[in-house]
Amino acid sequence: MHKKCKDALCKGVSKMKKRLTRTAFVVLCAFTVPFLCFAGGKTEKTGTQEKVVRVITCAGFFPHIYRDTDGNLTGFEYGIIEEIAKRSGYKVEWLIAGDVATMFGSLDAGKADTVACSINVTEARKKTYNFTEPYLYDQIRMVARADDPAKSVDDFQGRKVCIELGGITQTFFDAYNKDLPEAKKIKTVIIEGSTLENLKLGRYDSFPLSVLSFDRVMERGGYDFKMVGDPIIVGAAAYPFSKTSNPELLAAFNKAIKEMHADGTLAALSQQYFKRDVTKEN
Repeated sequence: MHKKCKDALCKGVSKMKKRLTRTAFVVLCAFTVPFLCFAGGKTEKTGTQEKVVRVITCAGFFPHIYRDTDGNLTGFEYGIIEEIAKRSGYKVEWLIAGDVATMFGSLDAGKADTVACSINVTEARKKTYNFTEPYLYDQIRMVARADDPAKSVDDFQGRKVCIELGGITQTFFDAYNKDLPEAKKIKTVIIEGSTLENLKLGRYDSFPLSVLSFDRVMERGGYDFKMVGDPIIVGAAAYPFSKTSNPELLAAFNKAIKEMHADGTLAALSQQYFKRDVTKEN
């Protein structure tokens, strides 16, 4: 081939390569820029993703938490949790279990963030879990027949009281009786069968019961009982969290509970479901 023709051909090929290179770059940008924008948008969406708190409970603990006639969860605990979530920017994922042991098992396994079932705060539990501020105080008082003259726990000295074996009431009476002479000690007995029926039949003189449980007994009817004296025990209920859980979630719950105490929301929910305010210790 003639040298000039060869040079012209080489120059033409070179120019074509440059054009192809520029074209390829433009095409690449056309595909890459939207992809980068899409990826950036996805990251931003993840950053604003709705926060979820997983709450495990039971569905038959009236009026704490239960299902209404349409099958929807409702009750005191439900109202509190949903209000906490609303104030804290969380969405609640409700999980249902049949018993407290299963609830704590899910909490321990990281399948739930907290338990909503009026869980009492105890020294043993505090070793394993972090608790929120209390939102409920369930008072335990003495129950007696309506015609019993007793006015306080002291009026049961030397008399029979039915208690739960190994429970917190046994601890209370062991301490109560410690320095009393034998004749004045409250005689604690463990009786099988219905505590209510045994008291009605006069097989003992009293038994300790929570105020909220007493309300349910009297609503059902059939018993002429009364509560006697001041509370002998006050149990505080709070929401437990794993020791390894996100501290921000616990802080959010505590902030909301304090606000709900202060603005009367907790008291209003208590009146709605219990017909009394059980959100204060005294």
